[in-house]
Amino acid sequence: TSQPQGWQRTHTEKAISVAFWNCDRPIIAAVNGHAVGVGLSYASMCDIRIASDKAKFGALWVRRGFMPDGGGTFFLPFLLGVPKALDLCWSGDIIDAEEAKSIGLVSRVLPHEELISTAMTMAKRLAEGPSIAMGMAKRAMYKSRITDLQDALEFESYGQAMLRNTADHAEGVRAFIEKREARYVGR
Repeated sequence: TSQPQGWQRTHTEKAISVAFWNCDRPIIAAVNGHAVGVGLSYASMCDIRIASDKAKFGALWVRRGFMPDGGGTFFLPFLLGVPKALDLCWSGDIIDAEEAKSIGLVSRVLPHEELISTAMTMAKRLAEGPSIAMGMAKRAMYKSRITDLQDALEFESYGQAMLRNTADHAEGVRAFIEKREARYVGR
């Protein structure tokens, strides 16, 4: 059978979407301008999205007689639910950062001049965390959105059993007992 011309996304577009989904490290989007079209898809792939008060978001595909790409059909309903994702997609409206926060697209709205320093501080803090446990928690949370409760609970048990044997878990317990900040090493 013949397919429409251009029906396959480029290797790079697919690779970006899959890499974001499979990355066990926290990914932060710091949006300080317009995240529209595939830019909205890329922002929605991130684990945490913060925005400056000047940021704008839009699912503009419909305005061009098109549909979401770059993983937009997966990530937007994953974050917002199908009705809100379709509302954004079908209306083609551009929303400001405060509305994006109110619908759960971003978690924080900051003054424009504070966005990058806040994102860097957040990234540094997360980078100092227990990377194995954070990766396992990320995988479990995402998996729980696309599986049933029983599978989610089984993955939690698996993750807990694996993490019990890490140096980071031992350090976390020691730090708690000694009433100090933990120093994680990623093992």
